Amino acid sequence: MPGNRVARIRFLDGQGRWVPMNHSPKDLLAWAAELQPDLLQRTFSMFPAVTLDRPIPDGFTVGSFLDELARVSGGYHTPRIDVNPEVLPPPNVLEMSRRLLDMPLTPKLRFVSLDNYPSLVRQAGEGTARQLLENLLGQGWEGIEVLICGSDRRGVYVPSPPTFGLASNVLFDIACPNFTACADPRGWDNNTICRDRMRAQNPGARLLANIDFPGQIDCFKQLGPDGMAAILSKIAPEQAAQGYSFVWPIVQLNPAPNNVVGQWDSTQYVLKDGRTLYQVIRDLMLRFSPKG
Repeated sequence: MPGNRVARIRFLDGQGRWVPMNHSPKDLLAWAAELQPDLLQRTFSMFPAVTLDRPIPDGFTVGSFLDELARVSGGYHTPRIDVNPEVLPPPNVLEMSRRLLDMPLTPKLRFVSLDNYPSLVRQAGEGTARQLLENLLGQGWEGIEVLICGSDRRGVYVPSPPTFGLASNVLFDIACPNFTACADPRGWDNNTICRDRMRAQNPGARLLANIDFPGQIDCFKQLGPDGMAAILSKIAPEQAAQGYSFVWPIVQLNPAPNNVVGQWDSTQYVLKDGRTLYQVIRDLMLRFSPKG
């Protein structure tokens, strides 16, 4: 499963509708062409009833835009499925998975990202979790990405459950567990608790680190543009030495314009030197996150 250069560009809500923003689809295509990510991580969340021919701005449909985004970037989409049994019981996860695999996209979806996997293991048990992963691979997915280690929405540390050697990418939160001072740069040191545990439990998997949504990204914003740039500049060169790839947060917006929780647009933060945070991320990605 590719994953050296990974970007989060999410622009659709859970119904496959375009989220109003300050950018057009052509803007997002320009970013993807410039960044050239291997993986477009969680480009969209699970669709209860996706309509690929639903029109969005600039003359695109949902389907044609997803195709074009993959084409210009040379990367693959990894759609998100929430596997928390309270949201989607395992049989419904498999049904959703099948719908995603059947989407007439070019290229076809090959990789899937599972969110809230610790909730699945905690509520349904390790046997059910293992069976679900095996069934997903049996459906035809070439790789499964699993978020298994980090903090919950309250900032409380969540232990990492096993993936039984079945996950190709394992995702952990870059922020240190249980830190409460958002504007304290020490809270954004590499999360060695999760990183080391995941490496030991998943020796064959690629490690990905991210700033989770919505809680951690809202906390991250409190550092301010220059503070955020400093943390990202610290993370970038650590990736190769510490054996993980960082998920670069480009844009993720919620459907309701007045809902600021978890809203993120890297182009809207301007440093004292006049650069946007997007420009900082772009330069760091191209230098420290080699494609391939």
